[in-house]
Amino acid sequence: MSRSHRIAVLAGASASAAALAATMAVPAQAAGSSGWRVFYRHHYGAAANYSGYFALVAPARDDAWAFGAANAALRTPPVAVHWNGSHWSPARLPGGLASGIGGGSASARNNVWYTSQLGQYALRWNGRKWSVAKRWTGTGELTGVIALSPDNVWVFGGGGYIGGLGTWHYNGHSWTKFGGVANGIEGGSALSASSIWATGSIHSPGDSLAHYNGTRWSRVSAPALKNAQFNDIVAVSRGNVWAVGEPAGSITSGLVVHWDGRRWRKIAVPWQVQPRSVISDGQGGLWMTASSGSSGPGQVSWVLHRSKSGRWTRTRISTGAPRGPQ
Repeated sequence: MSRSHRIAVLAGASASAAALAATMAVPAQAAGSSGWRVFYRHHYGAAANYSGYFALVAPARDDAWAFGAANAALRTPPVAVHWNGSHWSPARLPGGLASGIGGGSASARNNVWYTSQLGQYALRWNGRKWSVAKRWTGTGELTGVIALSPDNVWVFGGGGYIGGLGTWHYNGHSWTKFGGVANGIEGGSALSASSIWATGSIHSPGDSLAHYNGTRWSRVSAPALKNAQFNDIVAVSRGNVWAVGEPAGSITSGLVVHWDGRRWRKIAVPWQVQPRSVISDGQGGLWMTASSGSSGPGQVSWVLHRSKSGRWTRTRISTGAPRGPQ
């Protein structure tokens, strides 16, 4: 699916998910205060620019990268900032590039990857500098990347709404395109090189889930997964996988499904919100970004938390003082 919506960047216990109005925030547990607070904010270019950060990867506590665009609606140069444990600073990317973020991933400090959304390229940080790892020809989106090691990287270009570049694998020397079920994959979460869960598309963006067993990709089917549009997935363990989205065609309801190692089942969300991204909180629970209301000025962005015991809380994220958990 197109990654044109803004999602919040959660910088803290886990690493992925992204930013509202080019802002990063940390949870209260990390900040030592109630609610959420702004951790870093920067607006790029003219005041009317739609600038923001759209992906965050953190190989270590003192090493994190946030990726975004100066104006996501135009094919302007991408932007990146780096966290060294004490402050954020702008990063120098190769020149001559355009387009906003499609995805980001890291397996180590010296193996960080970034894919453009519409620019048809993938970048790699080797610990010293950023370089173009691959350029694709033609048109289409890149929607995600998973870096397992320097010689095991997956780049996804799901169909989205304008067409995708397909699924590609890098073995450290060459790139191979995967077809069939893999062709519509948009992004995923890896437990290992032989167990990767992903969101994909058959007839419309995000309408399916897929799994890689080290040899081939296969479609995941279950009653709980029917008639859904999935926005994100996180694999915590072999018996603990979560996917979030909304029922197909809904603009108000949210959908959360869970794999316990035997079956998929739906998990009730206590509010009329649509989850956009999900990560583990490192303690058996989940952080999610979500939105409610119609798109535009009236849309509200939220950070949701589901504890290991199943208790839900939410925090409204706004440009003013955020409201506390409810």
